[in-house]
Amino acid sequence: MASIPDTHSKPSILNLRQKLGSISGTALLLLMVRIGSAGIGIVLQLLIARTLGADILGNFFLSLGLAAVLSTILTAGFPWIIAPVVARSEAEAHPGLLQAFLRCAHKQLATFSCLIAVPAGVFIWLYPGFAGELRWALLLAVATAPVYAVMRLNGGLANARKRFIIANAPELLVRPVFLVSFVGIAVVLSIAVNAATIVALNLVIATALAIWMSVVMSRQTGADLLQATNKEPIARQQLQQWRILALPMVLATLFVTMFADLNILMVGSLMTATETGIFGVAIKITFLMAFAIQIVHQVMLRDASDAHLLKNHQVLQATVRKANRFAVAITLSGFVFLVLFGNYVLGFFGTGFAEGYVGMIGLMIAQVIRAVAGPAIQILMISGYQRASIPVYIASIALLFVSNLLFVPIFGFIGAAAAVILTTLFWTVWLNRIVRHKVGISVSVFAGR
Repeated sequence: MASIPDTHSKPSILNLRQKLGSISGTALLLLMVRIGSAGIGIVLQLLIARTLGADILGNFFLSLGLAAVLSTILTAGFPWIIAPVVARSEAEAHPGLLQAFLRCAHKQLATFSCLIAVPAGVFIWLYPGFAGELRWALLLAVATAPVYAVMRLNGGLANARKRFIIANAPELLVRPVFLVSFVGIAVVLSIAVNAATIVALNLVIATALAIWMSVVMSRQTGADLLQATNKEPIARQQLQQWRILALPMVLATLFVTMFADLNILMVGSLMTATETGIFGVAIKITFLMAFAIQIVHQVMLRDASDAHLLKNHQVLQATVRKANRFAVAITLSGFVFLVLFGNYVLGFFGTGFAEGYVGMIGLMIAQVIRAVAGPAIQILMISGYQRASIPVYIASIALLFVSNLLFVPIFGFIGAAAAVILTTLFWTVWLNRIVRHKVGISVSVFAGR
C-alpha cells in the first residue's frame, strides 16, 4: 500500500478530530430510521400473529432467517472490507482500485450462488421433512438470498462513501413498508396468505430495490472513474488478498448482523413452529439494540479507517471511546425499558407470547455485554487482522449450537437466552484480547482515557 504524503497528515488529523463529533449525530439519525423500520416490522409480525397464527409467524421467521444467513455467506465477506478499499482508493487517487474490487466481489457472489444456493434449494426440495407451505417458503428464501447479497454489497459501498440513507433506507424502510402494505391489503380483502406468499412478496420487493441500488451506486462509481488519475492495473495478488481478507468476515457478519437469524435457524429446529414464532418475536425485539450497536460501529468505521491509515492510535482510540459511550447508553436504556414493559410488548402479539418474557430479558443482557465489549470486529478488519478472528467465530458457532442443543430442550426460552449470553461473553472477551495483542489498543468501554 502506498504511503500518504506527510503534507496531508495535519489537515487529515484535524478533520478526523472534527468528525468525532458527528458520530453520535449520524448514528442517532440512522437509529431513528431503524426504529421506524422496527415499528413497521412489528406491525407486520402483529398482522401475521393475530390473523394467521404464531405457527405461520414461526415459518416466516425461519424462512427469512435462512435468506439472511445464506445471503451473508454468498457475499463472501466483501461488504465488510469495502471501507478500507474506498479510503485507500481516495487517498491514492486510484478509483480503478475500487472498480477492480467491485468486479472481484460480484464474481465471488456469482460463484458462491452456484456452489451454495443451488444445492441448498435442491436439498430443500428433496428433503421429506419439509412439506407444503414450509417447503415453498424455504425455496423462495433461497431464491431471495442472492438478491439480499447484492443489496448488502451495494449497502457496504454506500456506507463507505457515507451515503448512509442509500445504504439503509431500502432495506430498513422501503422494503418493510411495501411488504406490510401488501400483507395488510390481503388481510383486509380476506385473500389467503401464508408464509410462502409473504416470502414471495418479499422477493419481488427486494429484487426491485437491489436493481435500484445497483444503478445508483454504479453511476456514482462511474463518475469517479472518469476522474481517475492513477491508471495502474490491479495485480492478481491484490485480488487474491481481497478474497483472503474478506472470507473471514462472513463469520464476523453472522455475529454482527445475522446472529438473531442464525440463532432462529438453530432454535427453530428444536422448537415447534408456534414456539419459534414466540422466540422469534423476543429475539427480534432485543436485537434492535444489536442493530443500534451495529449502526454506531458502522458510522465510526470510515473515520477509524482513516485514523489507522495515518497510524494515529490516539485518534483511533478516541473514535472507539466515543462510539462505545453512545452504544452502551442506548443498550442500557433498552434494557430498563424491557424490564419494565416487556410483558406488555409481548402481549400485543397475542395469547402465549408473554411466555418469552424472561428469555427476552436474558437476550437483552447479551446486548449490553456486546455494547460494553466495543467494536473489536471492526478494528481487526481495518487493521488487516481478520484471519486472527477465524478461530473465534468457528468456536463460537459451535458453542452456540451445542448450548442450544443442551439448554433448549430442558429450559425452553430461558435455555435459548442462556446459550446467547454464554456465546456472547465467549466471543467478545476473546476478540478483545486479540485486538489488544495485535493492534495495541483496548476497544471495550473500560479502555483508559
